Amino acid sequence: MLLKYYAHQSGLTLIEVLVSTAVATLLLTAAATVGFSSLSLNRNTISSANSQYELQSVMNIVTKELRRAGYSKNQENAKTAGGLRNIWFSGGTGTTDHTCAVFRYDRTPGSPSQLEPPGNGSTETTDVRGIRLASGKLELLTSATAINGGCSVTGTWEPISGSAFTITSFKLSYPAPPSGVLMDGSKIVNEVTVTIAATGKNGATQSLSEVVQLRNQPYLN
Repeated sequence: MLLKYYAHQSGLTLIEVLVSTAVATLLLTAAATVGFSSLSLNRNTISSANSQYELQSVMNIVTKELRRAGYSKNQENAKTAGGLRNIWFSGGTGTTDHTCAVFRYDRTPGSPSQLEPPGNGSTETTDVRGIRLASGKLELLTSATAINGGCSVTGTWEPISGSAFTITSFKLSYPAPPSGVLMDGSKIVNEVTVTIAATGKNGATQSLSEVVQLRNQPYLN
């Protein structure tokens, strides 16, 4: 009886083994593909979030600098070539799509008293600031060699955008000021729309746009 029992025992055939192995391989491959896709998606999501954060940081620097444009410790009520209330735009057409802005604000330390506003009321090369797009990066003018010259002024331009993305577009636009807004016929800029577009290392695109109020009302040159 025992011999007869074993005689009827049978295992998997070769074909069944091959089919089982193929099915298992397909299941493992599918699981691995899903896992790698999930990891890639998470990595891209994190990279996009980091790029968005860095781009917002760059925008904050740009808007903070522009808000200071035209500030003077001593109030300036008339347009003068050497005054602090001056702003230049370049690279665009008319009032739109400019890629550079140079302006001044009273940065030079004056009285150490905390009861007085900052600055010393006079225009110096350290008061000249600028923002421009150059070779895929945004740059900030931190040191100028002269107080005049607009966007053609020479000096030290330092990058404010990092290597996480390439700036593909930087546009500065402002409303067309009415002719003769002031008694002497000069025009002032009350606000600037800043638009920045960038492409990250993973190919993802980001863009931001903000309207900046220029409360010091710099004179347009």
